[in-house]
Amino acid sequence: MGTYQKHPERITCLSYWQTKIPTFFISGGQRQAKLSIYQYALYVRKSKMGVNFPLSQTQVFLQAKGRIFEHMACETLLFDVPNPATRDFFKPGEEYVEFSTPDDFVEKVNYYLKHEDERKAIAERGSNAFYAKYSGKIFWDKLMNRIEGEQHD
Repeated sequence: MGTYQKHPERITCLSYWQTKIPTFFISGGQRQAKLSIYQYALYVRKSKMGVNFPLSQTQVFLQAKGRIFEHMACETLLFDVPNPATRDFFKPGEEYVEFSTPDDFVEKVNYYLKHEDERKAIAERGSNAFYAKYSGKIFWDKLMNRIEGEQHD
């Protein structure tokens, strides 16, 4: 789910994965497929797994996209390349799964499709980490505490 038409590297991976993983679903997300926020969230919630493409639009650096938080919030197993930006928020191998090549991704997806308990456990740990550290309540509490602290200085 997400924009891929403007990203040839995404199209190449997605097309390849679709030939290797029979249940692999591709959608253009909110902008490309004109999904409403509700429809987009519903797709993510119903997905067992999702993949992050962290390369910036300039293709210069890896970044933490909102997608990592969306998947964690929905208890969807997240796959990402070795990405320092995602590692700043979540623990690879514990809260999400890293992959290094398109074939590595295929192997890991097939593994977690066969090992549902392991997939669910990692996705649950990721979701728990998200809600413990980054939920809306946590964000607003931190922001309000910071504002209140600045007012008293």
